[in-house]
Amino acid sequence: MIFNVSSIIEKLRSPAFSIFIILLFHVSGLIGLQTSSRNWFIDLTPLNLLVSFIVMIRHENYKNTSLYLCGLLIFSAGFFLEVAGVNTGIIFGAYHYGPILGLKIFNTPLLIGLNWFTMVFCVGVLLEKTKGTIWLKSIIGAGIMTLSDFIIEPVAISFHFWTWEKTSVPLQNYLAWYLFSLLFLLIFFRFRIDKTNKVAPWLFVIQIIFFLSLNLLI
Repeated sequence: MIFNVSSIIEKLRSPAFSIFIILLFHVSGLIGLQTSSRNWFIDLTPLNLLVSFIVMIRHENYKNTSLYLCGLLIFSAGFFLEVAGVNTGIIFGAYHYGPILGLKIFNTPLLIGLNWFTMVFCVGVLLEKTKGTIWLKSIIGAGIMTLSDFIIEPVAISFHFWTWEKTSVPLQNYLAWYLFSLLFLLIFFRFRIDKTNKVAPWLFVIQIIFFLSLNLLI
């Protein structure tokens, strides 16, 4: 049997294969978190987030200056927003990050800035083809992002990604999430970047299903 190497390589580079890799990581994590190796899988969270981001962004067709500027702006804004939130308790409420999410500067994991950009990018691409103005897309997208935070919170607290000083997540957190998600999405839609990434919407859907499943299992 003669293999067409170029054809195989092309398939490995396809969006479908990348979506499969992301799905495989999350399914493996979901299973692993129910075993005696639970803590080991929790410690792999930063790797999962980084790999998912890299796999997603490599399918961006036009990696131009606008993409880099948009990414840097939302990454920086998201990170320093969290820095202010953690160190003052004014924005989201009183909380602090645990060690799971990796290297911290000013008591805030650098990975949080990347997570803000990843979520904004995924939701922005998801809504790009819908009808409506930038404002309407951003308003809807901010609602989707806030709902996703509502789904993530119980899992993040259980796995000690972060901890709230009060026993329950304050309403203030969700209001702040909505307002800043709205702002970041408005910024995203203003940039002239390619918004046809085929992997980004699937990454968001897989992550939401992953956290919904964990909510039922923890």
